[in-house]
Amino acid sequence: MEPDVVLGTGYEIETPYGFDQADHRAAGLATLDAVRDAVNRWVFQEQIDDEGLALHSVRRLIVPGLDGSGATHGVEVTGEPLRRGRRLARGARRIPGRAPGPPRPRGLHPASTAMSGKAMGVEHAVLFRAHDLQAPPEFETEQVRDRRPAE
Repeated sequence: MEPDVVLGTGYEIETPYGFDQADHRAAGLATLDAVRDAVNRWVFQEQIDDEGLALHSVRRLIVPGLDGSGATHGVEVTGEPLRRGRRLARGARRIPGRAPGPPRPRGLHPASTAMSGKAMGVEHAVLFRAHDLQAPPEFETEQVRDRRPAE
C-alpha cells in the first residue's frame, strides 16, 4: 500500500525547549529525504530497473510544529488525552532490550503541550506542520504562471 501521508519527526536543530537530539534530527531528515525522493527516478534507478518497483509520490509530510509559528494544524489534548499520552510514554521506557536513557523531567509533556496550547488558544495541544509535497513551489506566483506558454 502506498501512503498519501507520512508522519515524521522534526529535523530542526533548535527547538523551543533547547537543542533537539541528533537521532531525532537524523530520523527527521531521513524521512524527509525518503518521501521527497520516492518519486525521483534518478535516485532509485536500480530499484526501478532491476526490481521493478514503481515511483510513488506522497502527498503530505507531517512534522511537529513545535513553536506554533510554522504550525498548520493542531490537536487539543487537554485532560484525558494528555494523561493517556503520559502513560504511554512511561510504558515505552519499559520496553525490553531498549537502552536506558536519561530520565526526563516530570513536567516535560505538560509544559510543551501547554506552550502549544497557548498558540492554539486551548490549555494543551500538539501542533503539526503539514507540507504539501505535490503543491507548486511557494515562489511560483500568479505573475510567473501567467507568463507561461499555453499548454
